[in-house]
Amino acid sequence: DCSAYATELEPLGTALDVYVLGWKLGDRLAFFERICALFEAIHGQGVCVGGWWPGDIALDDDLRPVLTRVVGVPPSALGGAQVAAEVSRYLAPELLAGESAHPGSDVFTLGRVLHFLLSGEHPPAAREALPRLAELSSQPAGLVRIVRRCCAEATSLRYRTVAELSADLACYGEHTRVGLSHPNGTEKNLTGLSSPASEPKSKLVMLPLPSRHGAPRSSRRKAAR
Repeated sequence: DCSAYATELEPLGTALDVYVLGWKLGDRLAFFERICALFEAIHGQGVCVGGWWPGDIALDDDLRPVLTRVVGVPPSALGGAQVAAEVSRYLAPELLAGESAHPGSDVFTLGRVLHFLLSGEHPPAAREALPRLAELSSQPAGLVRIVRRCCAEATSLRYRTVAELSADLACYGEHTRVGLSHPNGTEKNLTGLSSPASEPKSKLVMLPLPSRHGAPRSSRRKAAR
């Protein structure tokens, strides 16, 4: 059950480590679907997370996502202007402006997480009202459109719910039916197939992945109920 919460977790790593695991596109999308299911369950309880990034999604013993961030902490608790540059790239513009989190804020971050899972690199720091996403041009057009709709600056253009996002994800191969196109963008990959991800250019913080058979784990982390 990917919506379960653990009071104590000995993580095998975080969502930042998927490229260390060598997962292909299908594996990464299945993992992202589990993250979406997790947030859909959280939103179903009337709670929005806000201010999270892939480093807050741990991998349990079965390599399923578990949220390790305290749910409901306002963005200001992350340090405001002192938020690490990598983390701030994942936050919705309204959170960076000091506003309260809402479902659309988590949808924005989900889009940035999908961007990372597709490219192996943190999303660019520069923001656009409607992202062109040229750096994802080799990825399936449907997935690029989904990222674009998640990460639109205007909340009215984003998916209203995580369920809407998941519905588009289920049929991303029919790219004209999902997400948002860009008036000045060029869609190159209409096959629904991914080209091999290049070696990440940026230096990502990768947690060591211990053996699943008896090797000691580095730390214990607590997750929110």
